[in-house]
Amino acid sequence: MSTLQYLVDIDLSCNNLVGSIPDDMSNITDLLNLNLSYNQLSGTMPENIGNLKSLISLDLSKNKLRGSIPTSMGELYSLSHLNLSYNNLSGQIPAGNQLQILSDQASIYAGNPYLCGDFLPTKCKSKADELGKGTCNEGNVDNEKKLKKMGLDFVVMSGFATGFWEVFA
Repeated sequence: MSTLQYLVDIDLSCNNLVGSIPDDMSNITDLLNLNLSYNQLSGTMPENIGNLKSLISLDLSKNKLRGSIPTSMGELYSLSHLNLSYNNLSGQIPAGNQLQILSDQASIYAGNPYLCGDFLPTKCKSKADELGKGTCNEGNVDNEKKLKKMGLDFVVMSGFATGFWEVFA
């Protein structure tokens, strides 16, 4: 890999490559463009992909990559083109200024049904949402049911009492 560190463009798209993306790929620090689309790559994305600080374009679409998008992707400040569509990625899109300002967010992540984020049909659940679905929220629902039942009981009993007193009077 020491001789590869001076590469600036790698396009290995449409080659039927199999296996995972080598972790050493992130040592090519001068890399500007990386296109590995339309292959049979599997496994997860390298956790240290954020080391490719010069990267302008990254296309990993149409592979069989799985797992979450590494948080280090948020550190790719030069990135202006990203395509991770049609893989098996899951989890939340990492926060990072550059990832949030890329254009056409929906198509970048299309075809990853278990991926969630603000620009996708599937929104991520916040910690507040998760906490709200616990026993506290169930207690609130039970309290609402009790209040409605008490209100109904009150109406029925006052109607009975009014009718009773009218007949008695």
